[in-house]
Amino acid sequence: MISFANKAPPLHFTPKVVFVEHKSPNTKVAEGIIQNNLLKGQAMEQNGFGLTLGWHLARYDLTNGSPHVDAAIIDEMRNTIRVLLNSNNIGNLYDNDQTVLIQNILNHFAARNEMPTRNAILIGICAFRASLIGASTRPEGNLEMTDLAFSALMDVDAATIGDREHFFDQLRQANPGNIVELMDFLASLAFIARRAALH
Repeated sequence: MISFANKAPPLHFTPKVVFVEHKSPNTKVAEGIIQNNLLKGQAMEQNGFGLTLGWHLARYDLTNGSPHVDAAIIDEMRNTIRVLLNSNNIGNLYDNDQTVLIQNILNHFAARNEMPTRNAILIGICAFRASLIGASTRPEGNLEMTDLAFSALMDVDAATIGDREHFFDQLRQANPGNIVELMDFLASLAFIARRAALH
C-alpha cells in the first residue's frame, strides 16, 4: 500500500468538535472547511474525475496482489482505472503496479500544475481508506488504516484544506460510502464556507 506518511506524524488523535467564529466577511473561513477552489477551480466534472480516480486508486492499492481477492475483480478494477485515464487522455500513465501507477498520476498533474485535480485525487484516496476504518477486528489494524487515510491529506495544499485534522474529523463523521456521497459531503462544506464568508 502506498503511504504519504513520510510527511505525517502518527495520528491516533481523538476526534474533536471545532466551533468557529467569523469576525468579518474577510475572515478566513473555518480551518478544516474545504475551500472553494477545489470545487470551482476547474469544471465540476473535472473534480469529479479526480475524486473518482482517487477512490478507485485507493481500492486497487489495497487489493492488488492480495491472495484473498479474485483475479477477475482485480481485472475489473484495472479496467475501470484505464477507462478513467483514457477519458482524460492520459492512458499512458497506467501501470499494473499500484505504487508506480499512483505516483505516475500524481506527478503528471503536479508537473502540469493542475493542482485542483491532484488535490481531488488525494482526497478520493483518503476518503476510500477512511471508509474502511473500523472494518478490522484488530484495533491496531484500524489505527493503521486511520494513519494511512490521513497520510493522503498531507500532500493536499494548505490553500485547499487549512486544518487537515478537522477536515478528517468531518470526513469520518460523514463517512461517505461511495463517490456520490463523497461529492455531496464536499459540496456541503463548500456551501458552509460560502455562507460563512457572507457574514
